[in-house]
Amino acid sequence: SPRIAMDAAGNALVVWEQLSGLAQGDQRTVWANRLAAASGLWGGAQQINSGSDTAFFPQIAVDASGTAIAVWTQKPIAADNSGVPSIGSNRYNGSAWGSAELVESQTTQAQQPSIAMDGKGNAVTVWVQHDGTQYNLWANRYNNTSRAWGTAALVHKGADSNSHTPQVALDSAGNAIMVWHSEQLTGNFVGTVFASRMDAGTGAWAAPAQLGQREAQMAFIEPQIAIDANGNAMAVWSYRNGSGYRAYYSRYSNGSWGSATLLEPDGIAQGSAEWMRIAMDASGAATVVWTHVDTGSSQIISN
Repeated sequence: SPRIAMDAAGNALVVWEQLSGLAQGDQRTVWANRLAAASGLWGGAQQINSGSDTAFFPQIAVDASGTAIAVWTQKPIAADNSGVPSIGSNRYNGSAWGSAELVESQTTQAQQPSIAMDGKGNAVTVWVQHDGTQYNLWANRYNNTSRAWGTAALVHKGADSNSHTPQVALDSAGNAIMVWHSEQLTGNFVGTVFASRMDAGTGAWAAPAQLGQREAQMAFIEPQIAIDANGNAMAVWSYRNGSGYRAYYSRYSNGSWGSATLLEPDGIAQGSAEWMRIAMDASGAATVVWTHVDTGSSQIISN
C-alpha cells in the first residue's frame, strides 16, 4: 500500500510497508524513499519505524518546502493477534528522517490514521480509537515551530456508533476538514457520511455535519476529502443505491456544505463506483477518479 506526496519543487516522497518474511507473525516495517526533481533519481530506501512492533498502512504528507511527516499503525507481534495497535510517526526535515515516535498514548486500539500538512509544516493527524465499546475519532496537531506533537484529543464520539476511515485535509492557513463514515452498533447498522472542520486558531473541531443519507449497513464506503488554499473543500464517497454503489460529492464553501450530488456521468446505470480518490488545486478545481466495476469488467472513470 504505497503512498506518495510531492513538494512545490517537484521532489517526491513515497512510503510503503515491507514484510520481513512469508510466515504468519513475521514483522512488517515502514520504509521511505525520495525522488529528487533536479536529477530525476531516487535516493536510498530507508526504514523509518523502529522497535519490534509490526507497522503497516503508512500515510504521508509534505509541505511546500519538502518537510514531511509519515504516520502508520503499529502493534506488538503476538501469535494470537492480541497486540494493541497504536499510531506511530516520523518527520523528514528536508534532508533526513528523524526518530519514530507515537502520536497518542492511549491503551486501547488505535488505527486508520490520516495526515495532512499546511504550507508552514504544521500537521494534523486523525485516527479511530476504541474505548472498549466503540471506535471514536481522535486527532493530534504537530507544531512546526516547537517541532513537537501536541496532546491527542477526542474529537467525536458517536451515539451508539462506530466511526470509520477518517480522512483529513488542511488549507494554507492550517484549518482542517475531516470526513468519515459512521455505522450504528445495533439495529439495522444504519450509517452515513459526516464532516467536521477544525479552526487553526483555536484548535477546536466543529459539530459534525451530515453529508449523506442515513442508510443500512455498508451503504457508504471510504469518503475522501480535498481542500484548496482558501479553505473550500470537496468530499466524495460511494453510496449504495439499489444493487450497486454510486459516486456522490458535496462541496464546502462559505462555511457550509452543499447537498449530496451524483458525480457519475449520464449513461452509467449499472455496476458499482469504488475506490474513489480526489485532488484539488489551489484555486478549487477538482478531479475525481474511481473504479467502475460491472459484470466481468472494470474501468477507470473521472470527473
